[in-house]
Amino acid sequence: MSGSGLLWIEGVRAGRTRLHWLVLAVGPVGWSMLLVGRFLLTADPRGHGTHEQLGLAPCLPMQRWGIPCPACGLTTSVTHFAHGEWWDSILGQPLGFALGLAALILPFATLAAHLRGVDLGRALLHPRTPRAIGAGLAFAGLCWVYRLFVAS
Repeated sequence: MSGSGLLWIEGVRAGRTRLHWLVLAVGPVGWSMLLVGRFLLTADPRGHGTHEQLGLAPCLPMQRWGIPCPACGLTTSVTHFAHGEWWDSILGQPLGFALGLAALILPFATLAAHLRGVDLGRALLHPRTPRAIGAGLAFAGLCWVYRLFVAS
């Protein structure tokens, strides 16, 4: 049965890096975060502080100086996203919306790449990766500026 799909999968598996399997396994973690946001959390009407429902401490910069930290509003935004309140998610913290969208889509994208034979570990270590990380950090910085001047 040399043409069976099982042998093809075993042959592909033998050539994959450990990082590939780690990247593939992380996908469902995003879904579980969305499920927690959907079924266990309610978005805080202040636009931040939803993480406190998980037993985490309040945001120190917000408490002391009334200034949101770079992560302020992320849990609230992802919770809005998980409840299907996408516009509230975008308005509250655009980075949270982007993270919610990534958590929803990336498991499908990584599985599709895996099935096409792509080694996700090698893809993650591609020379373009630092530029993508830099763009992501720049977007996160812009989202923080948005929180500082618009959403607060």
